[in-house]
Amino acid sequence: MKNLLTLLTCGLILAGQAQLSITGAEYFIDTDPGVGNGIAIGITPGAEIEESFIVDLSGLEPGLHKIHIRTQNENGEWGLYTEEIFYTRDPIAHDIVAAEYTVDSEPGLGAGESVAVTTGLEVEESFTVPTDGLEEGFHVVKVRVQNAEGNWSLSARRLFVVMDLTTPNEVLDLEYFIDEDPGLGNATPLSFTPGFEVDETLTIPLPVDIPEGDHILYIRLRNSADTWSLYGRQDFVVDNSVGVDELDEFLEVYPNPAAEHLMINSSSRVTEIRILDMNGQVVHATIAPDQMVDLKSFSSGYYLIELTTEKGARTFKILKE
Repeated sequence: MKNLLTLLTCGLILAGQAQLSITGAEYFIDTDPGVGNGIAIGITPGAEIEESFIVDLSGLEPGLHKIHIRTQNENGEWGLYTEEIFYTRDPIAHDIVAAEYTVDSEPGLGAGESVAVTTGLEVEESFTVPTDGLEEGFHVVKVRVQNAEGNWSLSARRLFVVMDLTTPNEVLDLEYFIDEDPGLGNATPLSFTPGFEVDETLTIPLPVDIPEGDHILYIRLRNSADTWSLYGRQDFVVDNSVGVDELDEFLEVYPNPAAEHLMINSSSRVTEIRILDMNGQVVHATIAPDQMVDLKSFSSGYYLIELTTEKGARTFKILKE
């Protein structure tokens, strides 16, 4: 037996000091270690206290024992102890043979919704809790198990929320900002066609005074319920060492779409290649690469390829067939 849950009503009144508050409490088992040297009990001070606490019984021999409890008043004076006899025994493991759950209300032990389990000393099961008929908002699900002796455990509880997702909301607004958030509705708006789903290629101009270096682009949307989404983000680098027109003259990738290989044609040496998926995750990176990239291991879909040369850097959007 690992521990004992004890519920005590401590109304010990020190002689001649009934008006003083109880400010401390301690307990010991079998042997008195001396006043103030027992195991402290967390209490709420008051003239009378009623507290529940757990007593660690590890290390005790099976059999009869005595637990002693005493309290201390606000003057630092300890009262006489009260004692109770209890019995410990070695734990006996029993298989878990049944489980059930309840939502919000408590119908009583054995009257909940049954959960199929594989009998054993420990169980790990997944099950579905129907939410039909539940109102929107917060609810509590409780789960408990029964052992082979017919004893039910205490209930484990989890909070969950029910939301009506059957009526979609139309996307009405898109906005973006770079690096610093100006607040909801205060960023730069983007032109697009409103709808329940948005799948468009958007052009986002960079401020003419944006400094070179690393930056973060953020985009978020507002729906017809006037609710703003969390933002999506994409890291990017501003490098003014060479203009886009000049880069177009000496750097290209082909074919696009590509099935197995992607060729790089550049009049200057390519020093680094990075390929990112559309979530911004780097899926391939190489330094001092060849002029051909093997795409056979890539899944079909769109990617971004970042090419760095001795003269600058450029990002291309490619399609892997």
